[in-house]
Amino acid sequence: MSIAASLQQYLQRNGIAFQLHPHAPESSLSKLGLALGIEPSQIAVPVLLQSARKASLMAVMPLSHSLDLDRVAALLRREFHYMDDAAIAAWFPDVVPGAEPPVPEAYALPAIIDRNLMKVPRVFFRAGSPAGMI
Repeated sequence: MSIAASLQQYLQRNGIAFQLHPHAPESSLSKLGLALGIEPSQIAVPVLLQSARKASLMAVMPLSHSLDLDRVAALLRREFHYMDDAAIAAWFPDVVPGAEPPVPEAYALPAIIDRNLMKVPRVFFRAGSPAGMI
């Protein structure tokens, strides 16, 4: 599997053109980006969050940035913590752990997106497998 079924169905159903880039399996996006000549600012990553009331949220950001949970709390007026592996697996049943695609709509997740991703000409991201990027 190079692309998760839910992601592929979402992209096709919405007429979103994409190109799948299969590659040798690599768990580190930093190493993969370096090997493929992709800047970290062009690689979108999901950060999965959960509130005390179990509300889930995906923060989508460039690999070159880090998430400020205090800023998220101030923006949304709700405290969030990082989602645990079991909760992530429940949201992404067709994805290899650690290769979650940053496409919240494909998994019915609410999201916030770092606007820095809108400033780059191309964005790359995991397709649900450590052996495929879009």
